[in-house]
Amino acid sequence: MVYEHDGDGQRAAEAIRAGRVRFHPQRWAEVALDWLDQIRPWVISRQLCGGTGFPCGSAVLRDPSGKQDAPARCTKCGQGSLIQDSDVLDTWFSSALWPFATLGWPQDTADLRYFYPTSVLVTDRGILFLWVCRMIMVGLEFMDALPFTDVYIHRRC
Repeated sequence: MVYEHDGDGQRAAEAIRAGRVRFHPQRWAEVALDWLDQIRPWVISRQLCGGTGFPCGSAVLRDPSGKQDAPARCTKCGQGSLIQDSDVLDTWFSSALWPFATLGWPQDTADLRYFYPTSVLVTDRGILFLWVCRMIMVGLEFMDALPFTDVYIHRRC
């Protein structure tokens, strides 16, 4: 499965350019913008033996791994036979969902309303593209809100 972005990179870049997400030191904003301005489709599924299950299936309702009960019917087409996709989510896609997925999303929970969005992310420059930019993108896509307003990139140890 490929995540096509559909303008998510542009929305994230606009948030940075408008100062709604600030980087400290500021020079990291330019690095993030360079990546977001040149973003390409992102393969978000992997064929691994462990990980977060891919949240989709195709007609024929059974989980080949036996780990979870499949719904009785497809919620979109009403068919009664679904197969859980055996792929797992890309590690960095799962991580990008972290700011809200850990708070009960997709349900509207008290924790989600209280803790999302937050204000500060402190991180390393090594995951600026893999995690930080992607958290901004998916936060805007799935929550229609930035996950944080300030990103502090700490010095190399």
